Amino acid sequence: MTRSARQFDGVVAIDPAATVRENNRPVSLSLHPGVPVVLVANQSELPAAQGYAANARAATPDRQPVFLRVSRDGHVNVNQQERLIALQMLNRWLDTSRDDLPRPSRGGTAVDISIDLGRQPTQVTMHGDGRGFDARVLEVTGNYGNVYVNVQPDDFIAAGIKSLDWFQVKVGDRIYRTRYGNYFDNVAPGEWVAFGSADGFTWVGRNNNNAARTADLKVGDTITFRAYDPVR
Repeated sequence: MTRSARQFDGVVAIDPAATVRENNRPVSLSLHPGVPVVLVANQSELPAAQGYAANARAATPDRQPVFLRVSRDGHVNVNQQERLIALQMLNRWLDTSRDDLPRPSRGGTAVDISIDLGRQPTQVTMHGDGRGFDARVLEVTGNYGNVYVNVQPDDFIAAGIKSLDWFQVKVGDRIYRTRYGNYFDNVAPGEWVAFGSADGFTWVGRNNNNAARTADLKVGDTITFRAYDPVR
């Protein structure tokens, strides 16, 4: 590591692009890690972690990073149970040795730690016509203004909103055209997108913009999702 390795016992880096951050300060990973490194990557962002693990292995065989895969698209789209597994593997490495950790399946380069949390009872209030529902804001990220709502995939299905469909997000009397996708790159800069999280609910945001500030949303607010009326 570029900072003194004595400041760290080990590293868990989730979807790293060859750098991680601590207290908003960059902490770069060199090809000669001085502490155990556990890499966790979503399936759509595997190359950076794969490349780092391969090069670091060649440079320092005794410190070969552990590479964990989450079989789900997205960026840092990892649920709490999967994060716990990564931390437990790091702790086991520190307490015993790397040889005590699970190994990839034959022919693979990563250990799959994916956990499907399954379905939960709906928490939204469906509209009488079945084409929309009211949801609640659970979290607002302070840095980007993304909004986390208690909407699950089955709620979209019940309202007739399919993957990559455009629908309406309503906040008070304001309406925002939104796409049901899997990440921000499904829409152009400034446009709205909704996509599922690894913990089962839904993020709503604007590509390269601040959704919470735009719609004046805070935790506990009601947000409405509506399918567009069919074209006649």
